[in-house]
Amino acid sequence: MSYSFFLSLLIFDLMDKPYHKKVVKLGERIKSVRLSNGLTQVQLASMCDVDIRTIQRIEVGTSVMSVIILFKIAKVLEVSTEELIKEL
Repeated sequence: MSYSFFLSLLIFDLMDKPYHKKVVKLGERIKSVRLSNGLTQVQLASMCDVDIRTIQRIEVGTSVMSVIILFKIAKVLEVSTEELIKEL
């Protein structure tokens, strides 16, 4: 799947429901997968080469991550980006 196709799907999907709820749900999903993989926020941040505050903000839904960070997180957590964003 191309990046532009993925980005288009995400943008169109965000239009049909309140945006903030989707950001919160995505953060909760990332947190759940992180915990099931036995990683701390510090470990995930380090492995994704981002600041711990970035991971904290993503998980509570107060920050919108870039597509690049989403791909990094998915790679580290060993899940597809599609799995993370499905049914948001």
